[in-house]
Amino acid sequence: MTIENCRTKHNINTVPFLYGGLIDGYGVSSEYSPLTIKRCSVQSNIRSQKISGGLIGGFGIGSGNENKNGSVAIEDCRFISDIETDSAIRGGLIGGYGVGSEYSPLTIKNCSVQSNIKSESVSGGLIGGFGTANYYDNSVNKNGSVTIENCHVKGDIGGGSDIGGLIGGYGVDSDYSPLTVKNCSIRGNISGGFAGGLIGGFGIGKYTANLPSVYSPITVENCCVKGNIESNSCGGLIGGYGVNSEHSPLTIKKCSVQSNIKSRGTLGGLIGGFGIGKGDSGIPADYNPITIENCCIKGNIQSDADGWLSRTGGIFAACSINSKCSPLIIKNCSIQGNIKTGGNMCGGLISGLYVSDKIEIKNVLCRGNVIGNEHCGGVIGAMGMDKTNSKNVLEIENFFRQGNVEGKIHVGGIIGACGIGGQKSIILKKCILKGNIINKGNIYVVKDMDGKELYTGNGTGGIIGCIGTDGKILFEDCHSEGEIKINGRDVGSAPSYGLYGIHAGGLIGGMGSGEDVSFYNCSAKGNIEIDWSSGWPLKIGGLIGSFGAERAYFENCVTKENISCLGDNALFKSHGLVADFGAGSYEFKNCSYKEV
Repeated sequence: MTIENCRTKHNINTVPFLYGGLIDGYGVSSEYSPLTIKRCSVQSNIRSQKISGGLIGGFGIGSGNENKNGSVAIEDCRFISDIETDSAIRGGLIGGYGVGSEYSPLTIKNCSVQSNIKSESVSGGLIGGFGTANYYDNSVNKNGSVTIENCHVKGDIGGGSDIGGLIGGYGVDSDYSPLTVKNCSIRGNISGGFAGGLIGGFGIGKYTANLPSVYSPITVENCCVKGNIESNSCGGLIGGYGVNSEHSPLTIKKCSVQSNIKSRGTLGGLIGGFGIGKGDSGIPADYNPITIENCCIKGNIQSDADGWLSRTGGIFAACSINSKCSPLIIKNCSIQGNIKTGGNMCGGLISGLYVSDKIEIKNVLCRGNVIGNEHCGGVIGAMGMDKTNSKNVLEIENFFRQGNVEGKIHVGGIIGACGIGGQKSIILKKCILKGNIINKGNIYVVKDMDGKELYTGNGTGGIIGCIGTDGKILFEDCHSEGEIKINGRDVGSAPSYGLYGIHAGGLIGGMGSGEDVSFYNCSAKGNIEIDWSSGWPLKIGGLIGSFGAERAYFENCVTKENISCLGDNALFKSHGLVADFGAGSYEFKNCSYKEV
């Protein structure tokens, strides 16, 4: 079917069925049924109680393996006017899109929507709800690819669940379902449940046959989002992202978000909640690398919720990757704006991170304050690595940050808290941090399964608050400039078991372990001030508060700090370089410090 050079201009009110400006409902079950819509325009105010779209209301193709070609192409189309539904799915071009055919690529190019779109359910600037699968015979969809290029949406979009500037909800259960979004722009406010500047809720996985989706790469390139975003969980580009696939690399390039983003839960400058893993199949995803490069985020990011569900990050809210080969690469990006949460985990780039592979962050600029409760870092709030993968490494290079980092437990200029096992490595090179590190917390209390209290202390550092690792650590040309202030309270008397106390340092607050640690050409400048009357040990060092590495080497390291304790504490211990050493071997060469 081909629809070309058509125009319609009318208003529709209180329609109880599917409605579209050109086609109300489209359903095909045949061997060959391509649909092409070109150079069409609709100017209609639409109010419906069911699924509605500016061009097509509800769309469905499939009948097991009988349908061989269900391709859809929409080009050079316009929709102008508003859409409102009481409870159903709604989209600027297509309301609901569901395909279960062997070959069903969707292409949307050179289209524009100027509309305020409102729904009590799923809403999208181009497509409300999107899904591809073959449910009839439990076999996979061979080609469910989606390509959206040179499309532009202008207007406010709101709804009750998944809300996106281009696609509200995107779910794929297909053998081959790549998604490509290029040269698109969104201008307008977005609000709802899962809300994203481009896509609200996003999921890929082959659950019907209990097998992961085979190939579903996602590429977002040269896209721009301008307008405020507010929801329960949201991201500047994607609200929530979940993948159970053998091969689903995610690439985001040359994108910009100029938005104030506000949430009552998790939120990120680009992606809200992010997860890659085993899913129902119990089979880990094999190859799902994530690459974010040449992206710009400008605007304040804030979550009003408290607790662990309000994780907030400049790029990701929370990122969990359980995959055999899934490196995370962030490079050539900038973030300008304050990042704040009322709950736990807050990071300049990522609030909470758990990965099974390499993390690489290079050539990144951050300007703005990071404020939260537990685990706050200028780059990562809290992170951990799968100890079963011997290739795991965190590498941060050419990173510049200007702004304060403030929290209550484990606060650092780059990482708040970091726990890595299994001979992993941390490499930090050419990092410059300018701003105060402020800890207003208390002793971190953890209870075991029997309810016994385990005190793990509180770390504050110009670069890392608290770290525990069995691997190797390298700091090279790293410099922290700014005051470190700690003003907290006790929760009780100090126990005689476990790691406890207050640890602060110009570079690292407390390091529990480490196989081989090296510092070259590093410096810390700024006063360290502790206001804490306590029966707990206070260990404050110009470079490191407490240090438990097996071997450590320091070369050309300088501190220029005054260290002071304003409270009454008999267990206060300080030194210009390292306040408290473990039982390992340590060597210093050409290092200097100011007397304290």
